[in-house]
Amino acid sequence: MNAQELIRANNLCVQQATTITLYTGTSNAKLASDFLAQFCFDTQVNFRDTYVIQKLGSRQQRFKANYGPGIYLTDNVDEAKTYGTTTVKFVCTQTPYADVAGKGAKIFRDTAQIKGGPQAVLEEPNLAALLLVAAGGTNYYVLRTPNGVVPGTYP
Repeated sequence: MNAQELIRANNLCVQQATTITLYTGTSNAKLASDFLAQFCFDTQVNFRDTYVIQKLGSRQQRFKANYGPGIYLTDNVDEAKTYGTTTVKFVCTQTPYADVAGKGAKIFRDTAQIKGGPQAVLEEPNLAALLLVAAGGTNYYVLRTPNGVVPGTYP
């Protein structure tokens, strides 16, 4: 996204803020501890540089995954338990939000006047929001902002 598209997209996410509880799991004790201590949740820049730009667990590689960089979350706690030995819940309260799953991606791009296909949104690390990236019986999200987000232990 160019600078103007990014501004419009971030503003649209703020307008569509959501409140939701989501989950992830990890067998990496340090990562779980960092989440629970809200390590680098103090500013958007610190959060992005720690959890969004770089691959989790490695400062040498960029995070490359189907839905772009960020912390992957689900609304299905049973599934999150299969991700690792520690389940962490993320309570998101009025967190900037965008539905970029399926048809939602086109609606979001059209509303924010973003050129390009779905990857234009998914690969943008500076989009400071919680993104719904796959919807169905279980929904999947990518978190790219600490705004309104409080991690905690589950249960």
